[in-house]
Amino acid sequence: MDSFTRLLWMCVKVRHFLRKYQPGNGMRVPEQITLETPFSKAIQQIVHAGVHRLWVTGENNDKNKVTGVLSLTDILYKFSAFDLSHHPEKSAPEEKQKILSDDNAIFDAL
Repeated sequence: MDSFTRLLWMCVKVRHFLRKYQPGNGMRVPEQITLETPFSKAIQQIVHAGVHRLWVTGENNDKNKVTGVLSLTDILYKFSAFDLSHHPEKSAPEEKQKILSDDNAIFDAL
């Protein structure tokens, strides 16, 4: 691809890019989970859907409101046998984090 063509691609809308490079109609529904989704089910969903992230949404009336994201990198970081201490922590400072579950005993064990 020449420089001019690359420059032209910078001007197209995401809709056109997706239509050209994604299978099907180019648009797919984002994979979603809620805060109450079991972690094991979230991992299964990420693998089955072949995606790199799951959008965490509210429940009931808030199904379309994104409250967070669970990425494959987050999962690999927790289960990796390699020293990933060089990887910058991407979460909010501890004092700003919300407690997302009553399963404190499980979190304390991790």
